[in-house]
Amino acid sequence: MTYDGRIVCNSAKDVLVLLKSSDFVMDYLDVIENIDRTLDCPIKLVLVRYTNSISRGTEFRCFVINNSLVAIAQRYASDYFDYLLDSADQYSNVIHQFWKKTISGTYPLDQYVFDIFVTGDDKVKLIDIHHIDKSKHCVLFEWEELLALGDNSNDQPIIRVIGDEKGIIPNIALTARFPLDLKDGSVAIEAFVNAQMEAMNIQ
Repeated sequence: MTYDGRIVCNSAKDVLVLLKSSDFVMDYLDVIENIDRTLDCPIKLVLVRYTNSISRGTEFRCFVINNSLVAIAQRYASDYFDYLLDSADQYSNVIHQFWKKTISGTYPLDQYVFDIFVTGDDKVKLIDIHHIDKSKHCVLFEWEELLALGDNSNDQPIIRVIGDEKGIIPNIALTARFPLDLKDGSVAIEAFVNAQMEAMNIQ
């Protein structure tokens, strides 16, 4: 895991261990089970090459409702980037053009999200694309708000970024990075550590 919480796999074994231990994988498989079987959506494993050259401030989550790109949000709401507010409209235009030329009309669902990053020369690179999980993916929007935008979509999507440090939203995903037993206090922490040491034969 990198300093900013990204998981990097260096071998096929790493990938298999991650797939086996990830609750997100089970969530996605459950969604696939519920998708209309008439859709041509074979299950595929897509690996993304890791790069440390992507700035978190140029990553965005984009929302498509009723086959219209209605909203864009900075991907990491737990960070504040002072240049985003002034550049938001420019990013919105670039991303919207990318969606119209590259994604629109090609994805089998009419509601989905896709994550992208914008390079220094305003080129857009796709990171991920998948169904919308309203409990996890909405970032700076509410689910009901996105649905309303889909019903009254304009040609240009709404873009939302953190305007100042007071607007930072804590990263709730951090709660999934330690055993729930640790939330019960120091006694549980000591028991957990002792159990791990015993399992590794450490005295």
